[in-house]
Amino acid sequence: MKTRNKIFAMLLCLCMAVTLLPATAVAANTGDKPRDITFELAMASDLKGLGLFEGVGTNSDGSTNFELKRVPSRLEALVMLLRLLGKGSEAKVYSGACPFIDVPSWGQPYVAYAYDNGLTNGISQTKFGMGEASCAMYLTFVLRALGYSDAGGADFTWNDPFTLAANKKIMPEGVDTKEFWRADVVAVSYAALYAAKKGGTQTLSESLVVQGVFTSAQFDEITDERLLLAHTIPELRLEGDWPCPKELLLKKWAETYPYYCRYHGLPTKILTEGVTWKWDGGVHGSDYVEYDAATNSVLMNRVNQSRYFSDDFHYDYEDLFLQCMHETSHLFWQAGSENIMTGFGQWAWEATALVAESMFFAERYNDYNHSNIRRFDCTEFCGWDAVNGVFSDSCKYDRTIANGSATDTFIYLCSVLSDEGEWNYFTKVNGLRIQLFEKTGELKVTLDKYAALLDGAAEGRTIDGMKPSDWFRARAVSNTDGAVGDYLITYPFRSIDNSAAVSFACWNRYVDGQGDKREKAYANQSIEFKAFTPSGALVGSETVQTDDCGIGGTELKLSPGIPDNTAIKVTATTTIGGKTVTASTYTIYDQFWVKPDVKEQMYLILLDADGNIVTDVKAADVKVTGSKSVDTSALSGGVLVLTVATGDTANISIGGSTFTLSQPIGVRVVPVTVR
Repeated sequence: MKTRNKIFAMLLCLCMAVTLLPATAVAANTGDKPRDITFELAMASDLKGLGLFEGVGTNSDGSTNFELKRVPSRLEALVMLLRLLGKGSEAKVYSGACPFIDVPSWGQPYVAYAYDNGLTNGISQTKFGMGEASCAMYLTFVLRALGYSDAGGADFTWNDPFTLAANKKIMPEGVDTKEFWRADVVAVSYAALYAAKKGGTQTLSESLVVQGVFTSAQFDEITDERLLLAHTIPELRLEGDWPCPKELLLKKWAETYPYYCRYHGLPTKILTEGVTWKWDGGVHGSDYVEYDAATNSVLMNRVNQSRYFSDDFHYDYEDLFLQCMHETSHLFWQAGSENIMTGFGQWAWEATALVAESMFFAERYNDYNHSNIRRFDCTEFCGWDAVNGVFSDSCKYDRTIANGSATDTFIYLCSVLSDEGEWNYFTKVNGLRIQLFEKTGELKVTLDKYAALLDGAAEGRTIDGMKPSDWFRARAVSNTDGAVGDYLITYPFRSIDNSAAVSFACWNRYVDGQGDKREKAYANQSIEFKAFTPSGALVGSETVQTDDCGIGGTELKLSPGIPDNTAIKVTATTTIGGKTVTASTYTIYDQFWVKPDVKEQMYLILLDADGNIVTDVKAADVKVTGSKSVDTSALSGGVLVLTVATGDTANISIGGSTFTLSQPIGVRVVPVTVR
């Protein structure tokens, strides 16, 4: 290890660093594509845990505001240099006088320390210079911290730190050399911790351990070297005679993979080994897909739900590609030849993968209705035993309802509990899940342990006023021990529409000879639907039948003259074994619908204890905090409309009833009982 004087002697003054970029420097940002700093945020959090980086305040959700999306100042670059030298704590409390008049009070000890130790001069005798730091400037500092010198061009030159920086692996993929942000400062600094110092094998992190900045155990616990590969696209190997151009699959893989990492966290094996997609070619028949952790591969075929061309697609073969991505998602968490899984129902395992697809559509295409989360609360309204009720998909008459509800549950958690401006909640959850496996060796996690992970990743935040674990357990989909009997449910297909578009299902739950609860569909079951306005006027009706899986959907055409933002009650009635079975749900009439890109709207459908729509609530009876705006103009139609920022929570009082509701991405429609 070098002594302090030797290190200081190798460092030139801060003002000598330049902003000139060589022609070979390549920017990571191109065009208008938004830059993803999810993993730089994770790096920043790690560096903070090591005492090497600080935020500039606190976000409204309680998370640290690192301000990663702006150019660093020269002062910030100097402070980071001191920390990488292991002198941050010493400099922070330095009592020497700062010779420059333009340095803010918080930075004066750092500048004074650096000046007195020959690390910096100002841009003049009285001014330090509070301008921006360039990539070249910061790379120069980090290379000096590693023991390299640009004095007389000894190891590199002042106008080209890039070649040596790349050679010493302190330039991770994604660092933008032109629009150099604090996020880039974080990435370069993180990489430097793993880099060897000049003339030896000791890394910078090992040097800081020796100096007592942090311990080796702290470094191993807090950091994750995989983050340095976060913006690297792993190899995708394609085998077989695919029905679409392989170039298309490779292009979409490069485009989509970073998004999936953003929502899932970094994969364990794919990151370094890549993944293989194989086209089955009909060997196993149609509707056959599988993933294999041992070979890190996905076997694909034409599946029943896949279409290759559709006006609804953003590109040809979109459905096929997304099915490939879904199966690949299951390979994100691997331990050798095995998968790290949930052990409390396949619905959660599927939702863990499916949540990325919906978040991708929201962020990439501004489609906030990809998984129909608008109808989630209305589906919950069907009841605790109705949405799931059995442990595994193999016991269910149809898996789509449970998996869809589970996916929406995960979307709510992700969009409410992620750090402000990010979608990183399940990145944290899955990271904790991997840590749990590493400690226990258990491939399957129990519901109790998973619930604890949800709370840990939330870092004290709540959803609908509840701890994530309590909220998660309270969702209908988490019930895997439903009561036996006959069931009829209906829920909106489009919860805001100019017709009453509803889905429905009819089945029986029973106990089989092994004592397991299973379900069987009532196929071709006749169901009568009726739609009513809040006054009880019949405005639509139709009789339909379930399909072979006991499910179906219909659109009830409504009578003209219904005002916008009017709640509609839809009832379903059938007869099973001579017994009448009924169900009901709610939609909101809007002649122009609500488009997929609409967000931050929360609609409360006001009901009494018997499920009738309440229309006599007065504006004076409504008190709301936490919303951007409150629209009481539709109270006569049984609807209260709020504008609530994504991730925020509104506290609502209507008469004597109170509600705490959080806003997910898109639009939320919630039936609530007000009396």
